[in-house]
Amino acid sequence: MPAISSVKLCTQALKVFEGLISDSSIIDDAVKKATKKSVNSVSSLKKQIITKEAEIEKIKKRNKKYLDLLADDLITKDEFINHKAENENQIVNLQNDIQELQFEIENHNKPKIDSKELFETLHQLLDCSNDVDERIIDKFVYRIIVDSPTHFIWQLHFKPITTENPQFVDLASHHIDCNFAKNYSKQHHKKFHSTRWVDIDVDVQIAI
Repeated sequence: MPAISSVKLCTQALKVFEGLISDSSIIDDAVKKATKKSVNSVSSLKKQIITKEAEIEKIKKRNKKYLDLLADDLITKDEFINHKAENENQIVNLQNDIQELQFEIENHNKPKIDSKELFETLHQLLDCSNDVDERIIDKFVYRIIVDSPTHFIWQLHFKPITTENPQFVDLASHHIDCNFAKNYSKQHHKKFHSTRWVDIDVDVQIAI
């Protein structure tokens, strides 16, 4: 991740986490959205299994067709063996795919976020000096994506990440202008150059 200046990082963190506290419905709405997405994901996996099972049945019928052709001396025994071996390989691959999909379904967890516990933790880590405790970033930020010099994506996790490719849903969006950054810098005695500042946009996402 490219280096982010102290003011940019701190103002973003403040916007992100104060935004969560100022509007408690953000988390609840995100959980509902995540739950819906979770249900759709399981439904999609089940449909993939049905499709692959249908493909296996087609291949089995194809094998029977080749057997009939062999019985009628329309293909040679070697041709039958080759076709059957190819079809059996396809069936094995499809069965492996089905097992992986079933494993995903069995290990699929619905989003579970305790809003009350989350808000209590956020309040503890957001101190009265209008700043963000670094522990809040370590605890809840999965990663910060620098989409461009003026666009950042904060991906948060309020439960342990148990997969290499976690899914995220949109949580909120924030705009940070020069005045906000200037006031923050003044309050916290940080160097700030108004002429160098470019407004930035921050999108917040939550892992499901």
